[in-house]
Amino acid sequence: MARILAISNIRYIGNIIDKLSITLLNSNIVYTKEYKARHCAFC
Repeated sequence: MARILAISNIRYIGNIIDKLSITLLNSNIVYTKEYKARHCAFC
């Protein structure tokens, strides 16, 4: 029983980490695009 709970907890935490990393990746891409757009306004 404890082993099953541990496995499901690991999966649950893994899903949260996946969602967080995807969100961070998306915001990073948006930030990079904005940064390039601002920077190239001066180019």
